[in-house]
Amino acid sequence: MIKIIRNILLIAISIYAFNVHSDNSTSRIDWDKLEKSNNSDLFSIKSLKCTLGKGSVGLWKSGSLKIEADNWNTTIYYDSIDIESGSARIIGNQGSGNAVVLTTGIGITFIEKTGIGNLTFTTVFNSKNKSGQFYAVSSRHIDSLGDLLPSQYHGTCDAWE
Repeated sequence: MIKIIRNILLIAISIYAFNVHSDNSTSRIDWDKLEKSNNSDLFSIKSLKCTLGKGSVGLWKSGSLKIEADNWNTTIYYDSIDIESGSARIIGNQGSGNAVVLTTGIGITFIEKTGIGNLTFTTVFNSKNKSGQFYAVSSRHIDSLGDLLPSQYHGTCDAWE
């Protein structure tokens, strides 16, 4: 679990750094081609409503990692999604804020940094279930007064009007 979270973080930071520091226009993705090749409307959606539920949380007690099943049961909204500028607005149960938007062929990833420095990564996959909803996963990297609480939750997203 820890390796997975670390790898996701390293990949996201690498993609972001490459896109921010690259002057080469070939590093830009041809979104029209990508949308057509994936036959998906995900990259044109400007607002998403994501419902997340089942997952797991990691707890370090006395230096040992214990992973427990958890259920978040929350709804997060992403609004004003702008793929070109790499930004969006996030609205959740703790208020609202800004998110960095990263895109790849697998979907859209939103990165939120909270006011106290915790990070949340939510990827909306460019793949739908039988009901037409996009699959989603959210990884939260939380340090609560010295108690480390990494967690990951799964769910779905729909276009939000």
